[in-house]
Amino acid sequence: MSKSKEQLQILILSAIVLCGALFAGVYFWLLPMLEESKITKAEVKELELKMNTARQYIQKTSEFKLKHQDSVGRLKYYDRYIPKPVLGNYRIEMEKDLTSCAEGLPVTFESFTDAGISEIGQKSLFQIYKVRVNCKTGTEELIRLLEKVSVMYPLVSVTEIAISPIDGTPMQHKISFVVGWLIWKDPFNIPESITKPLTAPAHFGQ
Repeated sequence: MSKSKEQLQILILSAIVLCGALFAGVYFWLLPMLEESKITKAEVKELELKMNTARQYIQKTSEFKLKHQDSVGRLKYYDRYIPKPVLGNYRIEMEKDLTSCAEGLPVTFESFTDAGISEIGQKSLFQIYKVRVNCKTGTEELIRLLEKVSVMYPLVSVTEIAISPIDGTPMQHKISFVVGWLIWKDPFNIPESITKPLTAPAHFGQ
C-alpha cells in the first residue's frame, strides 16, 4: 500500500513537472514565435504597399516622360514656323513672307506696320508679334491669300479684317488686317532640347 502511494506521488509530481515544461515552452518559445510571425506579416504588407507605390510612381514617370518627349518633338517640328529676329527686327522677314504668299495673286500691298506684341502668359515661352497689313485686292483674292498664309505658316493668326469699297473699282477693295506671328519670348535662349535637329513624324504636321 505504501509503495502504491509513492508511485502515485511520483506520477503526480511528473505531471506537475510536465505541465510546468509545457507552460514554459508556450510562454518562452511559442508565444514569441507567434508575435514574430505577426511582425513579419505586417512588414510584408508594408513592403507590398511600398512596392505598389513605387510601381505607380514609375508608371506615372514613364507617362510623363513620353508626354514630355512628344511635346518637345512637336515644338522642335513647329520651330521652323516661328520667325527669328534679323538684326533685332521681325517685320522685314514677315513682309517677305507675306509678299511671297501673294505671288500670282492680284494683291497690292500698301503698308506693313508694327501692331505691338501680345503676351500669352507669364510662364509662356512665347509671345505674339502683330503686323497690320494694308492692301488693295478683291475679297476672293483675299481669301486665297489668307489660305496660302495659313498653309505656309500654320502658327499665324489673322484678326481685325476690315474691308472698304473703292469708288469706280467694284472688284477692288481697301483691305486691312492684322497678322499675328508666334515668336519666342527670348529667341536667344531657346531650350537646347528644341534646337537639336529632329526628323518629325508625319502626324506632327497634321
